[in-house]
Amino acid sequence: MSDIAKRLMGSVKYDAINGDAREKAICNCQMIEAATEITRLTAEVKSLRMEVAGQIEANELLQEELAKAREDAIGLKAKEQVLYDIHAALGIKWGDDPYSAINKLKEGGE
Repeated sequence: MSDIAKRLMGSVKYDAINGDAREKAICNCQMIEAATEITRLTAEVKSLRMEVAGQIEANELLQEELAKAREDAIGLKAKEQVLYDIHAALGIKWGDDPYSAINKLKEGGE
């Protein structure tokens, strides 16, 4: 609490205890306003906490999806490499049907 806040708090306490009816009424109004503001701010903080919690949960889900996508990409890259190797082993161009080449090899070997 800052020095000004401490002095104001001390002044409010003094007026609430030692003040006349007008000062006490003013203190009462100030306390009601303060309580209302505290209630409003508490609700706002609660709402922000829930919003942040939702964002954290969404971020965690996105991280999981990203990890899965990376795993899928690694798997696809491995499959791609296998296909390149099959084409190279069969001596065919990329895009040619490797199954046709395999069937021709089978027919020639029988």
